[in-house]
Amino acid sequence: MSFFEPLPPPPPEREQQWAPPAWDRPSEGILPAALPVNALLYQNDDVAVAIDRLDVYPNGFSISLVILFNPHKAREISAVVHRGGPHMWPRIGVRFADGTTAGRSPGSAACSRWRRTTTASPSNRCYG
Repeated sequence: MSFFEPLPPPPPEREQQWAPPAWDRPSEGILPAALPVNALLYQNDDVAVAIDRLDVYPNGFSISLVILFNPHKAREISAVVHRGGPHMWPRIGVRFADGTTAGRSPGSAACSRWRRTTTASPSNRCYG
């Protein structure tokens, strides 16, 4: 007879959850430095496209792209974009100071991972 109670059995090993690699996501536990850009990229009577800001992390950055629709045509334009799927969404590419590029090849589009938020206003924001 032992003085101590027997130890409980060890908990079952949990299956490790998948997480994107460090280079493909914002740094964990770090607030980004927000760099205001406020650049209007395209505008016509139906839509305006702008880069609002860059959120800069030690391992990369994210681009805040803002698309504003004409409120009188927002449903019509949004329906066309959604029917076309990711091929109708904007593609963003960057060229770095050393000449390397990112986001230019069709396989590098991250549209399927983008979280899209919609509100009652005629604007759509995609964060990737």
